[in-house]
Parts: sequence; C-alpha cells; structure tokens
Amino acid sequence: MATKACMHHVNDILINTTHHKLLDVYFVLCNMSTQDSNNQFFIHTASKSIYSVCKAIMKEAPYMKSRNTIHECCKELMSIGILKYNREAYAWELHLMKYMFKSDNGLSGFIHLRKIFFTELFYNLSVSEKKILCKVLSIMSSKGYRSYRDIEISLENDKDKVNMNFWKKGLNSNDKYYIRKIIAGVLSNKELFIDNSDTERQKQLIKHQFNSTMYKKQKKLFQYRFWFSPAPKLRDLLYKNKKSLEERFNDLKQKYKDLYDYLSIRLLSCQDYIQKKFSMEIWVAILSSCRNVSWIIRKEVVEGVITKLYHHVEIASPEKFIGSLTRSRIQLRLS
Repeated sequence: MATKACMHHVNDILINTTHHKLLDVYFVLCNMSTQDSNNQFFIHTASKSIYSVCKAIMKEAPYMKSRNTIHECCKELMSIGILKYNREAYAWELHLMKYMFKSDNGLSGFIHLRKIFFTELFYNLSVSEKKILCKVLSIMSSKGYRSYRDIEISLENDKDKVNMNFWKKGLNSNDKYYIRKIIAGVLSNKELFIDNSDTERQKQLIKHQFNSTMYKKQKKLFQYRFWFSPAPKLRDLLYKNKKSLEERFNDLKQKYKDLYDYLSIRLLSCQDYIQKKFSMEIWVAILSSCRNVSWIIRKEVVEGVITKLYHHVEIASPEKFIGSLTRSRIQLRLS
C-alpha cells in the first residue's frame, strides 16, 4: 500500500479539473496500489475493465456510494494521463508515480496520504475546500514544516508569485478579490481551521502605528494574507501521516475477511517455523496485493510465498516481492 501520493499528480488534479470527487478517487487508488522493485505503482484487479477498478474502489471506500461518479473520475484520471492499464504488467498503473522520489526532474515531490483523505468529512467538502486543504497539506509535507503552528498564505503577487499562480489556476480566476473571498470563506469552516488572521494582522500593524503612511499601506496588503492552524478535529486526522502496520492489517482483515480466513487455514497446515516467519508485513502485502484478483491467483500467490519461506530465512521486502509475484501469476494466466 502506498503511503504517499505524487505531488505532480495532485497539482494536475487541483489545477486542471473541477470534478468534486476526483481527488478522493485518486487518493483511494494510491492507497490501493502496491509498489514493485522498479518503483512502479500497480493496482491488481480481476480484469482489465474499468468496472473492476470501480468495484475495488467501492469496497475499499464504502463511503463512496455512486459507481457512476467513481467511473467518471477514473475516466478523467485516464484522460489526464494519471491512470492507465499497463498491458505488460496486466495491471492498472498510476503513471509516473516512481518519479516522485527523484530530484532531477520536474515530477518530484509527494504529499503524505493522511487519514483525512479517507473520511466522509473530506469526501463531502467542496472543490474549493479540498483544493485549499491539499495546498495546506503540501506545505505541511515539506521539509521545512515541523509543527502545527500558524500556516501563512499570501496573495501578494510581488511576494510569492508561485503560490499566487497556483491560486489563480486552482480557483480558476485571475481576480485577487475573488480568490481572497473564497479562501476567507473556507477558513471560516470551524471544523477544519482556526482562523487567526485578524489577530495576526493587528500584531503586524502595531509595528507601523507611528508611521501613518506605512500603516495604511500595510493594512491594505495584510487583507491578502491569512494566518490559520488546523482545528482540533482536523488535527486529530492529520497527526498521523499513515496508519500503523497493525492498523493496516486490521483494516484489510476486516474488509477482505474471506482472503484472511483462507490464509489463516492454509498456514495451519504449515510447519511451525514457516508460521513464525510469516510476519505481519507478509500478511499485509498478501491482503493488499491479492484483495481484488481471482481466487486462482490468490492461491498461487500464497503458495509462492510459502515456497519462498521454505527456502529462505525471510523475505527482505514483502510488498515488492509479493506485488511482483502477483503480477507474474496474472501474466501467466492471461498470456
């Protein structure tokens, strides 16, 4: 299961699309994907049809009720080059995700897959609220950010042209007044943010209280700067970037109980030393890679893992090994 999403993808979605559920579907696809030894991210399904992907998403995220909405989002993700079916791997791929780890290209950078992305709270937000929240989280994912102190957004063109260009494209407007209104409206959502802008503006203006010209100038400029922090409810969902291994295991075990039960029964027939080598990482990797494939593939993957453990002390990287094993079994069946 991926723990990060490609920032290049997120920016593409924020700037170039208006579908209010597209981000939700993209984040669930990231969460469902498995990383192979070449740092490619694949989603294994029972077939190559979009229907299989939609069905898998609905099982992974039960709060997404409309298959038509999910289908529309998948089609749009395909149209902008993010989601594609990889015919060589016989799996759906999140295209170019591998480049988010490299610093020598324009596609680098990532955003952590935080718990907030997989909640009804996020699902029910407006497009503008999602865009602003994702921009805030990209700041919080940066190396320079280490706490939940006030986050600052500036709409001053001469101060931060990169951010201003993002707001213009992301909110589909060149009107700075309109952008200010939208941001102020989103920050008024007390479920998400604590807006400290008025207090901070007053603090900043005190420095210029004896210079009336500078005071008036700064007062006007400060109307385009915002200071805020996550509200308690949001902070609880942001505090952990990702689920712990045990949380992921329990989540997968509950959602894919039939696969979990089969694996439990199969392990009982193995020698004790094999059972002891069957780590939680291996459990999670099998449940994650095989959750949406046919039972024939599931059984072959489980047997492949057990055979590997018979001949080796451990599996060094379970997610990559089991992901590659799953694809190889699918290829043999379909080729």
